[in-house]
Amino acid sequence: VIGTLDDFVVESDQVYTVTHSLVSNDTWYKTQPAATLRLQVLDDDGYGIKLDKTFAEVVEAGAPDYIYFRLNSAPNMTVNISFTAQNDFVRVVPQGQWVTTEPPAIFFDATNW
Repeated sequence: VIGTLDDFVVESDQVYTVTHSLVSNDTWYKTQPAATLRLQVLDDDGYGIKLDKTFAEVVEAGAPDYIYFRLNSAPNMTVNISFTAQNDFVRVVPQGQWVTTEPPAIFFDATNW
């Protein structure tokens, strides 16, 4: 069995060399050369944003609805997602706080993606 761990980092596919050696008192086996295995690891990570839902519904002056964002993989640099509403009656509130800066935004990095 041979496998790899998921590192959640976008990178190109990689080729590795796996070797082994034989240790035995058997005269035939101890003279055999080590075999080499070429292993290609296909990266399953990709860039993108995931939302827990794509539709929200609220009642005027009622309870808010929540949409949770996450990145598909760890970013190499800060990722800024900003929001724009179609009118002044809709408020987008990143991280559960009323914000005064416009446009409101969420920032992701390698620690909170």
